[in-house]
Amino acid sequence: MKNAKLIIAFVFCFELISFSQLPKNSLGLRLGYGNYNASAEISSRHRIAEQIRIEASLGGRFSSTQSDFITNIHLQYVMPFTELTSYYLGIGYQFSFAQTSSTFQITTDYALGLSALFGMDYQLKKWTISIDFRPNIDISKPFWLAYAFGLGARYHIN
Repeated sequence: MKNAKLIIAFVFCFELISFSQLPKNSLGLRLGYGNYNASAEISSRHRIAEQIRIEASLGGRFSSTQSDFITNIHLQYVMPFTELTSYYLGIGYQFSFAQTSSTFQITTDYALGLSALFGMDYQLKKWTISIDFRPNIDISKPFWLAYAFGLGARYHIN
């Protein structure tokens, strides 16, 4: 019985150690909501150093009067918290192309902005679950401050 407990403890510790490393590549979905409607994005992460990764996403925001096509790229610094969780900080840019419709006309516009990213990851064996906050400043016309909270799930591709 004592040997069985020791074997179970060894296997459990081995599994925790295998989870603690950042996946080299991951691909998934990020759902967000902020002061500019709900959004859905396809998101890809690529580790470029031990604690540094780049994340790119492509998606859209939709409402009854407006639809946006958005793309984001962030450089992230990842800080382990426990074997299964880590925090990350990132900086990057956001580009969006919007089409707004009203009763009499359709307006097309674009926005380019700088954005930050603050989040937390939870590592599973082949998946990462994340929650984040993304404030951004649109520096093109018109100048605008925006934010979004997001929930993501990404599959590890190694």
